[in-house]
Formats: sequence, C-alpha cells, structure tokens
Amino acid sequence: DVSSGVARDHHYIPQFWLREWSDGCGKLVRFDRPFDKVVSRWKYPSQIGFVRDLYLFDGVPIAIAAQMESVLMRSIDDAAAVALTRLKTIIGGVPRDAGLRTPWVRFIMSLIHRGPESWRALKQGLGQLWSDAEPNGQASYAEMRKEHDPENYEDWLAQLEPSYVQKAIFDIVPSTMNHKDIGRLLVNMIWDVFDLSNAQYSLVLSD
Repeated sequence: DVSSGVARDHHYIPQFWLREWSDGCGKLVRFDRPFDKVVSRWKYPSQIGFVRDLYLFDGVPIAIAAQMESVLMRSIDDAAAVALTRLKTIIGGVPRDAGLRTPWVRFIMSLIHRGPESWRALKQGLGQLWSDAEPNGQASYAEMRKEHDPENYEDWLAQLEPSYVQKAIFDIVPSTMNHKDIGRLLVNMIWDVFDLSNAQYSLVLSD
C-alpha cells in the first residue's frame, strides 16, 4: 500500500482491530455483497478495511493526504493497540488508569470520523457551510481579520488558493478526534471489561 514512500491505502478500520477476528493463520472472514448474494472470503487484515486515497482531495498533494494515515491515524492506532492488550488482562475488572482509558477513547472517537461515508459528508458539509457563510462573510471576517489581511471579505476570498477549504479539513478532523470535552466525558464514564467468548452469538465487526 506504499508507492514512492507514500501510504496510499488508507485504513478506516485499523489492522490491529481486525486481527481480533483472525484465525491461527492471521486471516479473517470477510462477508460482502458485491451483487445480489452475500459471499465470504478469507482475507488478511491488510487486504480489507481501507480505501485507496481515502483522504485525498482535489488540489491537495498526495503526501499531505497520506499524513492523515501515516501520522495521525497511526499514532492513534498504535496507542490503542497497547491499550487493548492491557484491557484484555483485566477482564472482569474495571480499568481505572487514565493512561489506558485516554488512548482507547481517542481510538473510539477516531472511528466516528475516519470512514468513507464520514469523509464524503465532511467534504460536502464543509463546502456547503463555506457557501452559506459568504452572504454574511464580511461581518465574520471583520472579527477574525489580521492586520495584514485585505479589508474586504471578497478580496480575502479571491487570494485564497482553490483547495483552501479542502486543506482546512486536515485541521478540523484532528481537533475533532481530540475534542477535550467529549473525550473527558467518555474517560469519566463507568467502565467494565467483559469476556463474551461464551456468549450465545458471535460478534461481527462492521465497516
């Protein structure tokens, strides 16, 4: 999934999480419905749960888009993988360590925003929000305007590169995944770790 040193296969379901469903050979069953019937195939975690250039936007260099996968998501997933290992050692207990809870919460928050549907909605929503803001842009711009910025909102818009809105997403998404108030709320909830291996039904991981 790497071309010229740049990650192109952007995993919205982390491989460490997929491995929890794998067999002794490291594969798991993927259920899919490409046409009218559900089919199952054995796959390695690296072969599923990703979209090629998921984080790529028009006008945004591939290298910048790839950082969402290779830097932000990797840091989240690496910390969550360590947290998961620790969580499995206290089955039947309560994880009280904030150093364990925080990376797991951050991982959960990332899952809400990293899927293909979320990214499509984000691109559409941000573009619409930008358009809706333009009629009242001068008033909002006056509040955020810096000393060397143009006086008029329209002049400021004209100087922006076409991909300004798309690039703004790479600032918005990390801050959303690390939202302190939401994260604090989840960290402070009541936690328990349960063993469901003997449950009547098996759990299925969904994309």
